[in-house]
This record gives sequence, structure tokens and C-alpha cells, in this order.
Amino acid sequence: MTDSAVRWRYQRPVPQVPSTLLYQGILYMVNDSGILISFDPATGNVLKQGRLQGAIDKYFASPVGADGKVWLCSQDGTVSVVAAKGEWETLAVNRLDDEVFATPPSRTAGSTSEPAACLLLRQIAYRA
Repeated sequence: MTDSAVRWRYQRPVPQVPSTLLYQGILYMVNDSGILISFDPATGNVLKQGRLQGAIDKYFASPVGADGKVWLCSQDGTVSVVAAKGEWETLAVNRLDDEVFATPPSRTAGSTSEPAACLLLRQIAYRA
């Protein structure tokens, strides 16, 4: 890759496991310790950076966008929901009673252009 092919660079530490999320024209990145950063994907400018409310554990799951929101799950089962906008704000924090290591899959109602109809959260232990 040539230098002319690179639009911008982020020169700070990046997550080791969670992938970035491009959703509704904003790029989201959660680092391993719960700092959420939103970027303008065209310029690389940081729009907002802050610690997720209740983020006291590691993040292995990648963020998921659905219904105008971004969902983020920490290892200890804290699920943060933020508004999907550059200046994101926390809408809800929910606590599961188990650990979460996997990215929550979402299912669309029909075509891939439709909003997610279902968000599945997997935990370590299954309790019937």
C-alpha cells in the first residue's frame, strides 16, 4: 500500500480484539478498557472520546449498530447502549449475570437494508 492510498492515520493504541464499527456514517471504536471513540470516517477526526458508563472490565466483543443505537458488551456482562451519533450519549446500561466474550449477532427482518429485528446476547453459561 502506498502513502497516497492512506486517507488518515490514528496514532494511538487501538483495540486488540474488538473490531471497529461503521454505522450511520460514524466510525466507532471501543478499546480494551471501555473507552469509546467516535470518528468522522472521511477525515479521521475524533468526534467524541469517553469512558462508557459502568465500564470496569475488558471488552472482547465488537460494537453492534441497530435501531439508531450502538450496543457494547463488556466481559463482565455490562451492556451499554449509546445513541448512534458522533457526539454519542449513553442511553442505557444493563447488567447480565454472566460474562460475555462474543460479539452479539443481529438478525434483520428481511433484506440487509432493513434495521435489526433481533439482537442476541450470548453468555458463558446457559441456564435453563
